[in-house]
Amino acid sequence: MNSVGVTLVGNRGRWYAGVMAASAKHTETSRPRVLMLADGARPQIRQRATELRTLVERHVEVLALVDDFSAELATEEIDFAIVFGGDGLMLRAAHLLGYRQLPILGVNLGHLGFLADLQPEQLAQVLPQVAA
Repeated sequence: MNSVGVTLVGNRGRWYAGVMAASAKHTETSRPRVLMLADGARPQIRQRATELRTLVERHVEVLALVDDFSAELATEEIDFAIVFGGDGLMLRAAHLLGYRQLPILGVNLGHLGFLADLQPEQLAQVLPQVAA
């Protein structure tokens, strides 16, 4: 966790203090590719994630905003996932990403925010660091 409370879950060799390391798939001239995940069963979370997508797209390439977790996630082309929701969705995302061990950036749109403790208003400050 860094000074703004970013929680990054994933392969420690790829993340350090909220900044993506050089071992990630993207190069210095390309932007990281991400999968945005939101709970489609909760319309207010889906709507908030959709609103925040424009901000996210300033710093990374969004391949998809997924709100249905009944199918397997296509993770071959992504560098990390951004989860919009609460701790339950963070756990579900980690389970769905399975053995890929991709980093997950959690944005708290739930109540507790123990695992997903980055607040939406912190995205503008944190995403440039994560995408660097």
